[in-house]
Amino acid sequence: MGIHLKSVLAKGLMGATLAFALVGCGSKSEPQAATEDVVQETWPYAEAMEYMNKHLYARAIQSVTTAMEQTGETAEGLTIRGVAHAKLNHPADAFRDLIEVTKIDYSATSLFNLGNALRSLGYCARAIDAYEHALALDANNPAILVNLVSSHLCLNEVVKANDYFVQAIPNLPKDAIAYTNAGVLKMLDDKTDEALAAARTAIKYDASYRPAYKILSQALMTMGDSIGAKDAMNTYKQLKGATMRNTRFIPEERQHKPATATTTK
Repeated sequence: MGIHLKSVLAKGLMGATLAFALVGCGSKSEPQAATEDVVQETWPYAEAMEYMNKHLYARAIQSVTTAMEQTGETAEGLTIRGVAHAKLNHPADAFRDLIEVTKIDYSATSLFNLGNALRSLGYCARAIDAYEHALALDANNPAILVNLVSSHLCLNEVVKANDYFVQAIPNLPKDAIAYTNAGVLKMLDDKTDEALAAARTAIKYDASYRPAYKILSQALMTMGDSIGAKDAMNTYKQLKGATMRNTRFIPEERQHKPATATTTK
């Protein structure tokens, strides 16, 4: 069992966001309004996923809880509810649901989601444990590796972070989060030019990704460009709050039933 990945959480020293692997959930297009009949005929958690895609997490929790009164507790339903609780900063509820998912479906995906919840709520050491168990089931998965980088950076364990980053390089995700982590590591290694390049690459992939601008500002300041550093920091401040609102989920194509996740090569 792998993880279908477009983006991952990288909340390192500079801060960042997290994307959960909601397997079989959502679509690559904007969610379409579904009638109650369509929801029942396709997938019991379709309405909850529509709320998730609109960042209406409290409504998603209510919807999936109601659905599970009919279906019983399932890995998919508990994953959606656990992720929603994590988004709302409800650690106890998030951990309860996501730990239960690992008991139902012990897989790289379920451990990845548990690690992401732990990481996003500040439990870095425990997140590392979850990610390492996920990696044991899906060796060299770049998303897991990048999240291990961010979690070790959270603990100021730079050598370990760099080791995982080197392992991730052959399949490094082409997104803002991975390159922001690269920028953090390069700044810590006093390779300012490379940090600057990584930050600019991150922004090229996602101009709304707030942590990249902090790395950009620090690199420019180190290089003596105080005006550029100030502009980057102003952008960082303007994007405050946007990071969590823009957190991206990892969708599969919409199916009549949940799809099996696959690892992105």
